Amino acid sequence: MAELLQLAYSPWSERARWALDAEGIRYRKKAYLPMIGEPALRVRLRRATGPVSVPVLFTDGGAVEGSWDIACHAAAHGGRDADASILPPALRADIAVWQANGEVLTAAGRSLLLLSLVGNVPALRESVPRPLRALGPIADLLAVRAATFIREKYEPARFSSESALAGMRTALRALRAAIGKNEFVVGGRFTYADIAMATSLQVVVPVSEEHIRLGPATREAWTNPALAAEFPDLIAWRDRIYAQHRSPGARPPR
Repeated sequence: MAELLQLAYSPWSERARWALDAEGIRYRKKAYLPMIGEPALRVRLRRATGPVSVPVLFTDGGAVEGSWDIACHAAAHGGRDADASILPPALRADIAVWQANGEVLTAAGRSLLLLSLVGNVPALRESVPRPLRALGPIADLLAVRAATFIREKYEPARFSSESALAGMRTALRALRAAIGKNEFVVGGRFTYADIAMATSLQVVVPVSEEHIRLGPATREAWTNPALAAEFPDLIAWRDRIYAQHRSPGARPPR
């Protein structure tokens, strides 16, 4: 059986899980610990240098890295007819555009999160695995170091707060225009484009605890009040997409 190395709370990992579930791919989940787990991941990927990240799907045919490539793998190897999959051939080019829009929205939102997270001790404490929280100040120190590691890894001056918000607004307005008269982003039906954009809204307002569990301080840190007030229709759309196309039973444990 394939193994998905993932972060339970990550929008990128949620995209991969959703795609695999939608296509009926059997897999087991394995939690990844940022910073601590990177050396083992490099060994598994046989990559001593260069970027490594999750989600990664380990299959008999090798490793599939990133939510988009995992979704493509799921569509190619699932049991559904190609035209009925979340990546139908006739819509794949359009879906790829929305995959890119989702990446912009999520990466910009992550930048804003990381700019504030290093000093947010309650949220950082919630990110520590439960067995390690008993270490008290040592656990807090590990959490701060891990957050700093992630910030340095992904965001080397990539976004300012202003440019991040501008990029997010552009992507959100494009989504609003796309679903103006239709419940779905492309093709009049549920596709990976809906998955990409629904999961991206995690950096505006996190989805309900039914689907992704977050501690209260972490949930507050992930919420952008200004964008939430500006785009309540998109949050409502995301919640409908989840309710109709995502089983709560598929959620990962914390």
